[in-house]
Amino acid sequence: MAARILIIEDNAINMELMVYLLGAFGHVPLGARSGAEGLA
Repeated sequence: MAARILIIEDNAINMELMVYLLGAFGHVPLGARSGAEGLA
């Protein structure tokens, strides 16, 4: 079962890696660069 996962990370490389890995495992990653952006 795919989960929607919110990733809040200000480092672009870390964000890309987490989005890629979670997507590869069948999840739906949503990315945000800051806490404020993640809550918007």
